[in-house]
Amino acid sequence: MGTRAASDADDALRAEALRLNTRYVNEVVLAWDLCPWASKAFASGQVRQRVHVAEAVEPEDVLPFLDELEAAPEVAIGLLIFPRLVTRAPAFDAFAERVRRADHARRPGAAMSPPAPSFLVAAFHPGAPETFTTPPQSKAGCRWYRTLMGWV
Repeated sequence: MGTRAASDADDALRAEALRLNTRYVNEVVLAWDLCPWASKAFASGQVRQRVHVAEAVEPEDVLPFLDELEAAPEVAIGLLIFPRLVTRAPAFDAFAERVRRADHARRPGAAMSPPAPSFLVAAFHPGAPETFTTPPQSKAGCRWYRTLMGWV
């Protein structure tokens, strides 16, 4: 596939991922009131959605999006969507934890203080269990300052 064709395919995938994510948020999250902050954030335009189209992703790939959100105090929820990432829910939870740690490690005084992120990194995976037994799953139900949610 040529560069132009690949770019067009990536653009089409981004558009479809955003369409499906918006539909899911409207028909499931908002309709069932699953997140106490989502309705207000979506209604007031305080949500930023991005799509990461690569098949592989490292925590360092997510950090620029965290920086973008941190620079935008009007944003309450950031959604980073990974439509090509093929992984199981436990591996995605582990990835979210690595993002948390990478973000914490680059902050001043990180070695001397517990994590105090601007964002809660919550992993949402279609194959996730319905119980919240691990710390990352439990944190998905909490809100700190603002939230970055990763969707597969």
